[in-house]
Amino acid sequence: MKFILTVLAVVTLSISFARGQESGESSGGARLTERQALLNPSGFNVDWNCGGSTGRSFVTFREDGEKIVVDISNYGRGACKSEAKMTDSGLVWDGCKDTGIAMSFDASNKGIPFKGQSSRCSYEFNAR
Repeated sequence: MKFILTVLAVVTLSISFARGQESGESSGGARLTERQALLNPSGFNVDWNCGGSTGRSFVTFREDGEKIVVDISNYGRGACKSEAKMTDSGLVWDGCKDTGIAMSFDASNKGIPFKGQSSRCSYEFNAR
């Protein structure tokens, strides 16, 4: 009986470990959190679409005390800084020319972990 229980425990742990690997957990069992992914020091190449106009910006998020600061480079179109607010539904911030950008996090998508949407634009945050 002990042998059967031991085998069942090993099989259950093996299945749990395999599922954790598929869902983005590290071998230590710690899943990459939204905040950890957001504060990627390499930043994000952000592809945007605003009413038929498209482009790319470079965006980094960093902590400054209790705040999350957004540094935005629109390459030839200028640069700006903004402050992001963490809400129950995700992160919200204003860009250089767009306001109310709401971001959603997908831990299973390592290439594009964040997508954003405002009233007039859509954004894809490509991890660098």
